[in-house]
Amino acid sequence: MSLRPLSHLSLRTGPDLRLVCALSLLLLLGVLLAVQAQTMLGQEGIQPDRVFELAKPATVMVATNAKITLVWPKWRLSDRHQKDWKQEAEQRIADEEATTEDEKQLIFAKIAADNITTYLQPTENDYTLTKETGWMGSGFFITDDGYIVTNAHVVEPTEADVKEASAELAEQWVQATCRTLRDDYLSKWFDIDPEQGMFQEAWDELFYACRTWQQSMVQVKSVTTDTEVWLGTGIPGWTSGDKTLEAEVVATGELNRDRDLAILKVEGGNFQTLPLGEPDKLKIGDRLWIVGYPGAATRPNWQETQVAAEPSFTSGVLSGRKPMPGGWQVLQTDAAISGGNSGGPALNDQGEVIGLATWSSMQTTTAENSGAEVLVPVEGIHWLVPITLATEFLKRNGIEPKAGTVGKLYAQAIDEYEGGHYKKALQTFKEIDAISPGSPWVQRYISVSQQAVTEGKDTSGAVLLPWIVAVAALPVIAVLILIIGLMIGNSMGRKRALASMPPAPQIPTVTVHEPSRLTEGQPGQEQPIDATYEVTEDTSAPTPPKPEGGPQAPSQ
Repeated sequence: MSLRPLSHLSLRTGPDLRLVCALSLLLLLGVLLAVQAQTMLGQEGIQPDRVFELAKPATVMVATNAKITLVWPKWRLSDRHQKDWKQEAEQRIADEEATTEDEKQLIFAKIAADNITTYLQPTENDYTLTKETGWMGSGFFITDDGYIVTNAHVVEPTEADVKEASAELAEQWVQATCRTLRDDYLSKWFDIDPEQGMFQEAWDELFYACRTWQQSMVQVKSVTTDTEVWLGTGIPGWTSGDKTLEAEVVATGELNRDRDLAILKVEGGNFQTLPLGEPDKLKIGDRLWIVGYPGAATRPNWQETQVAAEPSFTSGVLSGRKPMPGGWQVLQTDAAISGGNSGGPALNDQGEVIGLATWSSMQTTTAENSGAEVLVPVEGIHWLVPITLATEFLKRNGIEPKAGTVGKLYAQAIDEYEGGHYKKALQTFKEIDAISPGSPWVQRYISVSQQAVTEGKDTSGAVLLPWIVAVAALPVIAVLILIIGLMIGNSMGRKRALASMPPAPQIPTVTVHEPSRLTEGQPGQEQPIDATYEVTEDTSAPTPPKPEGGPQAPSQ
């Protein structure tokens, strides 16, 4: 048999060009994505400070001034009622054996408290008093042409507002009535010196009686309101009043917790709006933020001078949902809400409005100084009207939420500023100012961006460096990708070639005896000879033993 070399085999070692191209594209894409990820580092999601910065220009302070005119009748004390009052007082003084002036005064006042609506009879003549009052809330632009959403109780006086105004207006009247009853009746009946005044407890009883009578008779004659929108400002030296707009109340819902909504309209355009979210997608425990103008923070009592108004930003979570009349659910949160927040936006973590801050739960407590019962907010339990109710209310009034160009440019400018690209930010803010002049927030950013550019803090060139490096490295990357692709292609080609070969023929096992140098002749006279070896097939015989005594000639 003869041995056959393997040179007859032909392997397909050429690379799979399609695979190489695909791998090359994937590697190149990976490099570009890595560069992009580096430039966008730290910008994933919306951070709370960015939510606040984007919400500021769209959130406004709503100030309502009201004139409440109240009317109630004058009173008279008839002779019969004077007699009844005096006789009852004398009887109780005797029964209780009251001897001091304080005791007599207290009995007189308690009888008045029990019978004031009987003794004091209204006449046809009236008292008419007008109370000017005001309050503040919050709101936000829903369209770029000036429509604003807020709470109804921010723009119209509630029953509580009227009662408060009535109490303030009646204060002087009640005191005058108490003095008349004391001086004209108590002092004369029981010989008490009016100059000495009244025992405090007796006076409080009489005051309470007269106020009860006035409140039972008072009527609201008229209520007129005017509403302003304060855009707020962050510029040192400015006041909020420098940037106010008269607002028209377009529509209001019912003054209760069921439909406490109002729509305002201001003249102008290119206002920044807030995007609307979907409150139904919120889960219990999801973060949310409240933006608004709480009175305690907007005008703190420790400030000696008026300063620029700026909204406040509080955070919390969605604590629950509670059913309300009308088939909707109010949203519960632990985010801080106080007077002045009403009507302000509640935002999700994408900066979208999911509700309006509307009211806080209240509880009765006893005041330390006076001992009177007063209502105070329950900490951590506050309520939001979902934005879906507001959008339905807007739709019924023919208004569709709409964002404008300025809002998009403002978001772009904020990104540029926070990224350290102050030159670009300055250019974008100036573009906004050209479209919508006078925005205090834009003016502030123009000022600070210009300062950063002047101080050499702009990093706009730095963002190009990764791209420059990537472009410069592309030839090297391409060569590496080609080499890797060829190696992968060759390897895979060999594997495919081997896999496609026919089975190799079985080659019998052969034994080749190693040739030796042979000699011939008498001892001492040996001569070398040439020997020819033959390869023979040997499938079973073991290798013959090596001959002893030196090399021997093979058998012929």
